[in-house]
Amino acid sequence: MEKIRNVFKRTWNKAQDKAAEVAVKAENTLIELKEEEKGASDMVTIIVIIVVVLGLAVIFRNQLMRMFQAIGDKVCEWIG
Repeated sequence: MEKIRNVFKRTWNKAQDKAAEVAVKAENTLIELKEEEKGASDMVTIIVIIVVVLGLAVIFRNQLMRMFQAIGDKVCEWIG
């Protein structure tokens, strides 16, 4: 009977060790997945901002061109 208990204890200890190992691996995998998703969402945010800025530049193209022309004219007058 004692031999069976010892075998059971060893088996139980191995199972607990394996379960702890799997839990650590799962936690690390979840952390990596979370960080990966954050990086992807940051990239999407940057792309959306670029698209919005380009869209505004296209919409207000004439006004921007007049503004930069006026600035250029004033700089040229100031220089000489």
